Amino acid sequence: MIDIPLSLRVPPQGRYNRGIYTCYECGFEPPHYNVVPCMLGLAETPAGTMVVWECPRCGQKWMFHYGPKIPVKLTITPPSSSLTAMAIPIGV
Repeated sequence: MIDIPLSLRVPPQGRYNRGIYTCYECGFEPPHYNVVPCMLGLAETPAGTMVVWECPRCGQKWMFHYGPKIPVKLTITPPSSSLTAMAIPIGV
């Protein structure tokens, strides 16, 4: 588990999509699989930390497991009209 900043914490919502960054409803695929512009935040679930994102084309919400396998600290880059987050390894 990671320490999610309150500004990035969201409730679990949407359908689970096993690490595939494609919307199965409409076929939208973000350029270079970058869902950060579509990201709503991070959610804690019994299955682990999930990235929650919304398809900009059809509005379907999706979740997939947050990737880093090492402890990280999330930092937010303000000020920005869009959500920007960066994972920094701790103690590496």
